[in-house]
Amino acid sequence: MNSQWIWIFTLVLPAMVFAQSWVFPLPIYRSDILLGELNVYSDGTHFEGVVALELIPVIERMVTDSVLERLEDYGKTQITNTELAPLGLEIVFDPYDLSLDLEILADSSQEFDLSYGDEYSLPIYSQAGTLSWHNILNLSDYVDIDSGETVNYWLAEWVSRGNLFGPNGLNFDFTGYASDYQGDNTTEEIELYRGDASIFIDRSEYPFRFTAGDIQSLSIGHQPSLTLGGVAFERLYGSLQPTRNIQNGGTQSVQLSESARVIVYINDSYIDEIRLPPGRYQLDNLPLSNGDNDIRLEINYQSGRRETLNYSQFYNMRLLKAGLSDFGLYAGVDSDVQERVYHYDTEQYMLQGYYEYGFTGDLTMGLNGTYHPLGQIVGLTAIGSTQLGNIGGRLSALNYDDQGNIGGIVSVDYSTTVWGNLDFSSPNLRASVEAYTDYRSLPWETEADLYTGTQVLLAYTYRISPELYGDTGVSWMMIEDPEEIEYTGNISLTWRPDIREYGYGSIEFTAEAEYTDNSLEAEQEMEYSLYISWEWYSDDGNYDAFINYDSGAERLRAGFSRDTEYTPYSFGYDLETDLYLDYQNYLARGTYIGNRISGEIEAQHAQYSDTEFNSQQASARLSTALLLVDTDVSWSRSYSGPAVLVKVHETLDDPVLINSYQGESPESIATSSLSNTAPLYTPHSRGSIDIAVPDAPMGYDYGNSIHQVTPGAYTGHIVQVGSDATKTVIGTLFKPTGQPLILRNGVITGEGLRKVIFTNRGGRFALDGVKSGRYLLEITGEPAYVVELVIEKTESNLIYLDPITLLNKGNKL
Repeated sequence: MNSQWIWIFTLVLPAMVFAQSWVFPLPIYRSDILLGELNVYSDGTHFEGVVALELIPVIERMVTDSVLERLEDYGKTQITNTELAPLGLEIVFDPYDLSLDLEILADSSQEFDLSYGDEYSLPIYSQAGTLSWHNILNLSDYVDIDSGETVNYWLAEWVSRGNLFGPNGLNFDFTGYASDYQGDNTTEEIELYRGDASIFIDRSEYPFRFTAGDIQSLSIGHQPSLTLGGVAFERLYGSLQPTRNIQNGGTQSVQLSESARVIVYINDSYIDEIRLPPGRYQLDNLPLSNGDNDIRLEINYQSGRRETLNYSQFYNMRLLKAGLSDFGLYAGVDSDVQERVYHYDTEQYMLQGYYEYGFTGDLTMGLNGTYHPLGQIVGLTAIGSTQLGNIGGRLSALNYDDQGNIGGIVSVDYSTTVWGNLDFSSPNLRASVEAYTDYRSLPWETEADLYTGTQVLLAYTYRISPELYGDTGVSWMMIEDPEEIEYTGNISLTWRPDIREYGYGSIEFTAEAEYTDNSLEAEQEMEYSLYISWEWYSDDGNYDAFINYDSGAERLRAGFSRDTEYTPYSFGYDLETDLYLDYQNYLARGTYIGNRISGEIEAQHAQYSDTEFNSQQASARLSTALLLVDTDVSWSRSYSGPAVLVKVHETLDDPVLINSYQGESPESIATSSLSNTAPLYTPHSRGSIDIAVPDAPMGYDYGNSIHQVTPGAYTGHIVQVGSDATKTVIGTLFKPTGQPLILRNGVITGEGLRKVIFTNRGGRFALDGVKSGRYLLEITGEPAYVVELVIEKTESNLIYLDPITLLNKGNKL
């Protein structure tokens, strides 16, 4: 615990001015990564040396074998930075927070098998449990009353994820469900079913992930995203090396492992809010406008986890850094979920893969293909960056076994920044041209027709000022046999006056006109719309309100909410209404966050103006989690990913606050009777856990306040808070002659402990992290002394010893 050590250090600080060199343990870091604790010699302001053999276990994974051999030659000798410099090492002492920083020159650093042309530091994983098992438990109940008819539906969800044998071991992922449906005239049996299940192994140093089970491929080029029962071999930079500057590819479908509330936005305009049970969903039939459509899904899972997915109507062009490659290989049989049952069609076996390589920082090319017994796709991709913008090309050939011919499709995508973009970095001109002949996206769908045609998309944004900008979009599509030509164009003007400094929130006005001409329709269409949006947030960020009006949808939407803080015993609520000309919907929702459970209740009323039909819905949802790490169990709120089990020693009766940064409310609380869980949100990347015990007894040493943890995908880690070695002892040493022992070092051993002490000019010393028992104190140097210390078993954790008279070493104790 750094704070306690600083306190002890301050106790003897006056002596440091006159001291030559003292030995005491300090934390040592490398680039803010905690490596461990090291006994060092210091005069209080500078690093004066370290025993060579004690340095080896701290740095052995990071330096070359030759460096380790040189350190072994020094043995138990005290070495300073003078001896460390030829080895390419330097230890810097920080007197302000009493810590050490280790610097290693490149020639002395250990070389890892990493040859992808990018500077990257491999993670040094923290010790994990042999078995880590994360279990998220959700329960929902819905009551729906439609004009007198009552329906009751409940759903229980079990999201199970875990790990065997640590970060490089086996990970597993499984979801199971139970549900029941009852109506006035219908009663069903309780139904048990499952979601996706898979196992996988990660190797972040290469990187790659091997997965077996229910898998989903990425959509690259013109290749479709496949849902298979099979195996996958992928690079997955974004997941396995999350701190590396490279972007993942997108996917065409959404997989929900648990119930979630999904809010759909298109071009920053609210479209709909829907609550979906677990399952797979496709982004179909969305009301896209012409031009650049940016689709955003805000997913609020029942467990409290939140996720935002972004999609674009334009193809996502991605440049890889020079020398980097990305790949994915998928093999299996077609997987389809019908009436909650997984069906694997063994006659539809498929193989899909892609490979992309960054030849330079400005050119990336790739190959991709899909094999199916009834049809195949093979394609090329190329993406280049020039002074005129980014341009990408995709070319694919398709073979149809049912047709006996070959189709093709070519796409060219372009984006750049041109006049009228002010200081915004994102492209404001985007264009796409696509031509296809005898084409259908899935060659093996034998009942689908083949099409020949051309499509052009163009979108341009002109920013008059940061608050005022215009958008224009043009779309032209021609399909042959039967001939169809469609032309659409739209133009909009958006004004966002800055009224936030006056405390009135933010407001936006958008006026839009859209023209559509289709050769199969008798009349052209011209539509005008006005969109007005106002949002307000309180200064403390706890409350917000909004009002949206959309003349095109003839809808007025308004709401007021109190945000729920992610801390125990907090609550929030939402009040919303949707008003249409012939339909009104009212919603009230309350949310509660406990220490080990979270809940939500919701009531909704819908009324149709032109009919007598109305609907009332009520629902309640609960969520919690259990974590097993080897033989230890914790109960907590739901979370996602790897986690730390915070275990409190039986000697500490006070609550332990987890992640209560700078005195704020903690994320959770653990006690000696029941452990809690601290999520680690990013696998394969270092995270930190803050531990505080503000009510701990004076002198109680509960350990470090900050714990740095680097987890695997689903690993579990244990942090022990407190122990039976919790006492802080303060005493004064006297020579056999009765004079204080001034400015001397010593070693205390016993009860399984070995600690270093030093005395100030009054002979006083302080010792923390010990327990009751008998200890041997040896004063090193000349003359040497020895004495036996007895620390009595007391309730107090801060013990002041009676004056201690030393014996000359060699005398019988």
